[in-house]
Amino acid sequence: MSTLFVKQATGVFALLAMMAGLAEFAPARDQARPVLIINATGQTILRFYASTPGFNVWEEDLLDREVIEDGASARIDVANGSGRCLYDFRAELADGSRLDRRQVNVCEINEYRYTAD
Repeated sequence: MSTLFVKQATGVFALLAMMAGLAEFAPARDQARPVLIINATGQTILRFYASTPGFNVWEEDLLDREVIEDGASARIDVANGSGRCLYDFRAELADGSRLDRRQVNVCEINEYRYTAD
């Protein structure tokens, strides 16, 4: 065997070992972040968004075509693949108003009560 082949094979095995070690952490990045959203606003929540703080762009409506009636709740997975714990929430209500909540730590809570302020 040539020295070059041995070095290349060693490099490939080292890379594979490193990738295997990183795979251990992949589930944490993709981990679900379910939060029970409780609607105590006095109105129907028509749309709900959760985005990584600081991006000023709301991701897709997590309710899809559903709504959360006043007094009702819905369990929503707010994870966006970032692996982060902090999210900004936005609820859009039936009267057209928006209620933003910043820096909600979804790693420390499993429910969030939305009120009209």
